[in-house]
Amino acid sequence: MADAVIAVGLVVNLAAMAVAQGASVYVVIRDAAGRPAAAGEVAHFVAPRVPALIGWTMLSWLLTGMGAFLLFVPAVYLGVVFFAALYGVVMVERKGIGRCFELVHQRFWRTVGRMLLLLVFALTYTVVVIMVLGVVPGGPETVVFSFLNQLLLAPLMMVLAAAAVVTYAELRGHEHRGLRATQLADELEAARQIR
Repeated sequence: MADAVIAVGLVVNLAAMAVAQGASVYVVIRDAAGRPAAAGEVAHFVAPRVPALIGWTMLSWLLTGMGAFLLFVPAVYLGVVFFAALYGVVMVERKGIGRCFELVHQRFWRTVGRMLLLLVFALTYTVVVIMVLGVVPGGPETVVFSFLNQLLLAPLMMVLAAAAVVTYAELRGHEHRGLRATQLADELEAARQIR
């Protein structure tokens, strides 16, 4: 029974993450193009893509996990490729994992540098959160701890989502010289029509 509860919890978390990442891609690109989106519009766009986001995310985790099992370097390589491009590729271009490699290879070392800076920031922020949570009376079993944990990690998740979108946009901009946020927003509009 406990295994079923854990499995359901993992699926719910994966779906929530897919929705949040998909919505981040949509909102950040639209906002950069000066076209803010209403919550209903975001939900309408993201909902049909959630199964694809979940499927591609699970495959990317599986491949990265296999890379970690084989050696550390393949896991790092796959982690960089998927973090930098997966959600943008799935949401904007409606393509698969192969496109992620295509985008990242052209600017691999610059992308690695950006990911390293992001990793240092994320680890530093996480250590601070752990120190703050360490003083919560009652520890991890309390509602206060759970609430504070989610509240304190929300800014980090927003930064990571924004960094992923910006990295994807930068990769696309390098691929197509002069690509503007309005063009990415137009691609989102076209993708919304396709559904």
